[in-house]
Amino acid sequence: MRKLYIVMSVLYYITGNKIQIDYINLCGRIYYIYVIEITSLNCGLFTIAQLPQNGDVGLQSTFQLKQ
Repeated sequence: MRKLYIVMSVLYYITGNKIQIDYINLCGRIYYIYVIEITSLNCGLFTIAQLPQNGDVGLQSTFQLKQ
């Protein structure tokens, strides 16, 4: 059973130490990111990092986890 979180209007599925993001909107541009390692998880804060792919810019963001 996956836990569902909505953080900053982005849909997150937490499974183990990975996170699945359906979409993320940065400055009006939609990025579709699928499976990302959670690089740190502490006190409800987690950092995600996505390496550049197909010419897209890399992404690393820290979010507050809210249920």
